[in-house]
Amino acid sequence: MGASDIPVYVVANYEGLRNSLHFMLGAMGHAKVRSFADGTPFLAELDSLPPGIVLLDMRVRQPDGFSILERIDARRKDQLAVITLVDRSDLPMAMRARKLRLACDFMIKPFSAQDLKTAFGRCQKLLHGQLSVIGIRQAARSRLAVLDPMEMRILSAIANGLPARSIATDLGLDLHQVRMARGNLKRRLGVVDSASMLKIAYDAGVPAKLASPARPDEPELPLG
Repeated sequence: MGASDIPVYVVANYEGLRNSLHFMLGAMGHAKVRSFADGTPFLAELDSLPPGIVLLDMRVRQPDGFSILERIDARRKDQLAVITLVDRSDLPMAMRARKLRLACDFMIKPFSAQDLKTAFGRCQKLLHGQLSVIGIRQAARSRLAVLDPMEMRILSAIANGLPARSIATDLGLDLHQVRMARGNLKRRLGVVDSASMLKIAYDAGVPAKLASPARPDEPELPLG
């Protein structure tokens, strides 16, 4: 995704600020720019917006800027990079947002086209890195989709470094079954060695789940 292809979302109450940002972004070559006059319509579309960069005026209302940051963090953290726009009196709030990693950068109003270009470049680099990680994770989880629940538990246990004897005890298997399962896992995943098998597991985030059987109300491992 080139710089000019990145969707940009401007969230600001003040029409003059929205128009100014549209002009600056257009001069930078960005054609995919959408504006929201307050936080309510932006949040209504939050889950369906393509990955991109958000320019958020912290003086926005309905709801306030910090509430919007928290909702982006909870629902789209890895797919939307946020640049906050603040008055000088709001600088402590902007610094707090950066410290909490709710925003990748901030600009103090009034700002120049160069300020926007610099902040945009930093956030674009961050966003590309995050999207790359997401792509790797999704590809790995697609490969794991061929495994059944017991195979997933065994792979999770192996990825967490549990010895074969502990895996057998935890899952109610005998040692021979666990050793056979390791070979079957490599075959099912289309790899020839344990290192390649574990790389798929780590890329998919498997070590976050331990090997103990899931409770009835607990999913095995989200693969999507």
